[in-house]
Amino acid sequence: MKRLIHHNNCRKTWLWLLCLSVVYLSGCALKPFSTSFEGDEYSRLEQRYIAYQNSYGSCLTGFDGEVIVHWNHSLNRTSFSGYFKTLLPASLQFTGLTPLNQPLLALSSDGEWFQSVDVTKRLFRKGSLRSFAIRHEIPITIVAGEWGAWLAGRPLSTAPHVLTIHSDRDNRGIWFSVAASPDNLTPQENTLVNFDKQRIIERAILNEEGKIEAVISYDDWQAVGQCWQPMKISISGLSFGAEATLIFSDIRQADLSNNDFNLPIPAGYRRQFLP
Repeated sequence: MKRLIHHNNCRKTWLWLLCLSVVYLSGCALKPFSTSFEGDEYSRLEQRYIAYQNSYGSCLTGFDGEVIVHWNHSLNRTSFSGYFKTLLPASLQFTGLTPLNQPLLALSSDGEWFQSVDVTKRLFRKGSLRSFAIRHEIPITIVAGEWGAWLAGRPLSTAPHVLTIHSDRDNRGIWFSVAASPDNLTPQENTLVNFDKQRIIERAILNEEGKIEAVISYDDWQAVGQCWQPMKISISGLSFGAEATLIFSDIRQADLSNNDFNLPIPAGYRRQFLP
């Protein structure tokens, strides 16, 4: 009888360990969600999120500035600086500089297509972001995302519908799972909003399968024009444990158009066009 009881206890222990392992490996333990809101409380918070999203209507959609990027990988740790400009929702241009502040690389995107100028290779490239993602083994969700909104710490303009609402495990704010349509089964991202500060604290970027491709955290907010801008952005949860930290300075609002993101082709550079 004692052997049977001991055997059952051991079996239960192994089952618990197996369950914990499955939860850990599946990444469920990493979700910061707590209580799920329903009914009247859900409706109240949904309206509050919509009002928060609409509060950015008076903000300019274009801005530029300087940035230092710290890249941390298990096999590589480096830092580089440059300047950027962005036009919401997805247009972005970055120019990397040498230690002598000379242009080294320029990369521009409108959310669908990219252009790049590599000074060292004297090469101009142009093609779809999907081709860029495949060549560099980067998830298309990240490459073709709303980088303007991500860098500005603002709600997504292309995802106005709230699918689910949860409290935060550490009481930092409220989590909103947002998508382009209320019929979407998988949200585009989970956004943590602190209404007391009227700021996004963190966002988890999701792929089409609902898996997290990256986590973006915001800090050191400063007033830029009529709106608040994060001056420090941390990006984690990338493939192979890679992490990045972006430190901004001299950010100013700018009157930009889509034409401002076309890179000129330097004379004598080779041209490569990708599908």
